[in-house]
Amino acid sequence: MSRIKNVIKNAKVGLFFMVITFALGMVSRKIFLDQLGPDFIGLTTTLLGIIGFLSLAEMGLSVAVSSTLYKPLAEKDYQQVCNTIDFLGKAYKGIGLSVIVLGLLVAIFLPYFFPDQGVDLKVVYYAYTIFIISVVIEYIFNYKQIILNADQKNYVITYCRDSLNIIKVLLQILVIKLGFGEYAWLIVGILTTSVSIILINRYVNKNYQWLKSTGKTFRQLYNESSELVVKTKQLMIHKLAHFVFSSSDSLLIYKFTSLSTVTLIGNYQLIAGILPMFTSTLRSGLASSVGNFIHDKKRNIVELFESIWFFSWVLSIFFGFCFYNLINPFIFLWLGGGYQIDNIIVIMITANILLLMSRGAIDIFINAYGLFHDVKAPMIEVIINIIVSVLLGVKYGAVGVLSGTFCSLFIIIFLWKPYLLYTLKFNVSYKTYLFVLFKVCISIVIFVFVCFHVDIIFAKDWLEFFKSILFVFLLSFLVVISYVFFNVKEFMFIYRKIFNR
Repeated sequence: MSRIKNVIKNAKVGLFFMVITFALGMVSRKIFLDQLGPDFIGLTTTLLGIIGFLSLAEMGLSVAVSSTLYKPLAEKDYQQVCNTIDFLGKAYKGIGLSVIVLGLLVAIFLPYFFPDQGVDLKVVYYAYTIFIISVVIEYIFNYKQIILNADQKNYVITYCRDSLNIIKVLLQILVIKLGFGEYAWLIVGILTTSVSIILINRYVNKNYQWLKSTGKTFRQLYNESSELVVKTKQLMIHKLAHFVFSSSDSLLIYKFTSLSTVTLIGNYQLIAGILPMFTSTLRSGLASSVGNFIHDKKRNIVELFESIWFFSWVLSIFFGFCFYNLINPFIFLWLGGGYQIDNIIVIMITANILLLMSRGAIDIFINAYGLFHDVKAPMIEVIINIIVSVLLGVKYGAVGVLSGTFCSLFIIIFLWKPYLLYTLKFNVSYKTYLFVLFKVCISIVIFVFVCFHVDIIFAKDWLEFFKSILFVFLLSFLVVISYVFFNVKEFMFIYRKIFNR
């Protein structure tokens, strides 16, 4: 199957399941909030943040493995693929054990982290244990799925994971309605995770029969994987930065506010999280396609990057505008007036998702080139994030924490990393990128102007809300047109690739 066809298939499957998952998530979130309460939902969000910290033991090994698998897969060097994945499997077993040890140490301090929050300490430990077990199972038994990512078959993972996730949510709704409580709710999660791992492994074993254990010891594989080891050590710092952005916000917001506030903002971020997921789904398969492309060809790399960048920003501007203007009336109709937050927090969430949705173009090329040697950048990113979040969080609460994330993302991801790509890999002047970024800034100015000068009717019922959607979609389209106007070349590149013209 060609690269373009794989990309399209990955996108189709991803979008199909994303729509179902989104719709089901809206219904289930309301049920879980009503039945389990905002404190319990806030607890699970915060615990998952802690688990994310423990998962730093993985040290970015999976990303390093993916970047080293593109070339041997393209050249059909199956022995090298077996060596790499066997190394990953043995390393992951050790990481799983380290997560258990670290988890036991952190468990000692849970009573100090959740004092007087309206949640039984037994429930805290039970949920924490279930989450730890789920993570360890993933490490020990699910390492082979990495070959599907590298081989542009993300749709297989999507089929298995998202199908089981839908079943999980339906079963969780059922056990809650039958009165089994939060304990059964948590058990359902780990059972469906286990089944998805079994299904993925069966597919890999059937379709990659040449993928066998090498019979070598971990030390032998370690000595033979010098490039992989170097990249993993570099990615250890990058993994720390990833944790800061994916986990620290809820932890810091909790420390400066409360579990209930974490839940309120979590409702908005649940919707906001769908948008980067949506853009990622549309780009699914591009990572491995780009990885293969840069090893097969040397032409049009800059044009390809700028076209993917353009595509990412078209989606970001369109859905970011829709999110800002529609999220408050949606929350009101979905959960009620008591679950709405201040507009300034909505602004910061919108600003962050704009960056998160559009950073994909940069991340794809950084990972494809294995450009992980710059370990100072993520350290600075962490420092900026923590300092700004804490300093502003003390005074402004959640707004300050979200501002820290925005500052660190923009400085490192959108200014520094493109500098590395353009100067080290593209061999093109950095001024070329700054001009590309400038065109984005013009569209952002138009975006902000329209947001603050157009009054959107506050919907009091669903019919009025759907009327607002049509109005906002039209405005979003007009804002996007302004961006396309400054990027005709990139638009035509994508048009020709899709329609083979």
